[in-house]
Amino acid sequence: MLTTKGKYLYKDGKKFFYLADTCWGAFTSIEMPDWRYYLDTRKAEGFNTIQINILRQWDSSKPLAGREPFAIKEHEDGAYEYDFTKINESYFDNAVKMLEEMRKREMVPALVLLWSNFIPDNWIASYHAAKNNLMPFDQIRPYVTYVVNKFKEFHPIWFVSGDVGFTDNEKQDREKAIKYYREVLNTAKEIDPEGIYTFHING
Repeated sequence: MLTTKGKYLYKDGKKFFYLADTCWGAFTSIEMPDWRYYLDTRKAEGFNTIQINILRQWDSSKPLAGREPFAIKEHEDGAYEYDFTKINESYFDNAVKMLEEMRKREMVPALVLLWSNFIPDNWIASYHAAKNNLMPFDQIRPYVTYVVNKFKEFHPIWFVSGDVGFTDNEKQDREKAIKYYREVLNTAKEIDPEGIYTFHING
């Protein structure tokens, strides 16, 4: 389990050098044999952390069959819509198995709670794939409650946000971003108050 003191991370009383590989689409797109091979390779190369997006990323390849976090309706033009009230339990159960493989190798998961395409009025909103998948504000708390309870045993580093900033400019609404991600952070900290939290911001 990681802890913090000042600006440093610690593990087992020693400073922890965060050397992470990014595998955003692991939960949606990797079969277990390939996942084990990938983890063994990264472990041998010296990586100690893997950064993963909990949900399907807007610009990812199409997930494996059944690997959607929520009930989904797909359209002929490639667009898709989630029913955020219907969690796909098997998706998250499989993610637990993948995190167990990381734990066997003493690797730290860094998990993104909510990527920017799920919140309104930021730079991703102009991309077609993101338009139908804004998470309703009232679904943030149920979703975050579910995933933090599901994954907190693995003591991840929690990325509250994904690829969105908190300044006003032509591409994003600062107040909307603050509102949504404050709800994400507050909900997560209620469930995992000892967890480590950070933000993945854009340029």
